[in-house]
Amino acid sequence: MTQSVVHDLMLHNLSCPQCRASEPCLVAEHIEDSWPRRVALEAAASLRKISTLDEALAS
Repeated sequence: MTQSVVHDLMLHNLSCPQCRASEPCLVAEHIEDSWPRRVALEAAASLRKISTLDEALAS
C-alpha cells in the first residue's frame, strides 16, 4: 500500500512546478495525508476476505 502512495507522489512531483521547486503544495500534502486511510481500507478489505473464506470453509 505504501508503494502506491509513493508512486502517486512521484508522479505528482514530476508534473508539479511547486514540488519541483521544493515549495509547499496542497496536492502533495493531500496525498501524504491520505495514506493512513488507504492502509486502513486495504486492511479492512483483507480481513473481510479472510472472514469470508473462513465462513466458506466452515460450511
